[in-house]
Amino acid sequence: MSDSESVKAAAYRLHAAHCAEIAQGTSDREGRATLLMMSLAWLRLAELVEKNSKSQLPVVVLAGSPQSDPDDYDDKP
Repeated sequence: MSDSESVKAAAYRLHAAHCAEIAQGTSDREGRATLLMMSLAWLRLAELVEKNSKSQLPVVVLAGSPQSDPDDYDDKP
């Protein structure tokens, strides 16, 4: 894992811990549940960063995918 990926994963885990900490001090059940779900989402994101860094596979952006920019592709033959 590269240094930048390690930093990202650590930051995501820190966000997860912060959400869990706030949830512990929250008396509102719905708010606590939301914060705990956010904490889990941050942990999953950290795990994905770590998993993807190990795969060593290139990321492919397909034309028309939600992340692609239409200006990046020339539709003319």
